[in-house]
Amino acid sequence: FLHALSQVMAFAQAPEVEWQKTFGGSGSDVGYSVQQTSDGGYIVVGWTDSFGAGDSDVYLVKTDPTGNLIWERTFGGRYDDRGHSVQQTSDGGYIIVGSTTSFDALSEVYLLKADPSGNLVWQKTFGGQYWDVGFSVQQTLDGGYIIAGCIRFSPVSPYCNVYLIK
Repeated sequence: FLHALSQVMAFAQAPEVEWQKTFGGSGSDVGYSVQQTSDGGYIVVGWTDSFGAGDSDVYLVKTDPTGNLIWERTFGGRYDDRGHSVQQTSDGGYIIVGSTTSFDALSEVYLLKADPSGNLVWQKTFGGQYWDVGFSVQQTLDGGYIIAGCIRFSPVSPYCNVYLIK
């Protein structure tokens, strides 16, 4: 019994750290989502205020399999823009969802498509006139996208409803 227990306990140990990397500049830089890419590297999205003139921008980082920086990109407008989820798409590019205050609203869902090199292909916003944010995005079997997030219908309510966009 003790031998079996010691084998179970051996498997319950935390994994060893293989490597650690940091990215960003002199300001705040935050990663919200990471996915392994088809080349074995990683794609990270979040937000940064290190590279712009004040407010935050969506921050997209591509690494090789050992975490070395391949490229980094920022997206957004004049005000706060944040990335919350990233997925590699079937064409090798990336789909990103988050939130923006740069396009005529308190906060809107912000959907961006980048090519395999991280260059912006297109961007779109969704939502009402109050506070809306996208937290997760997936490519669907038909080549479109599905977004899960939060939408508010009142400027004074602290509550939001689940927001699903196809």
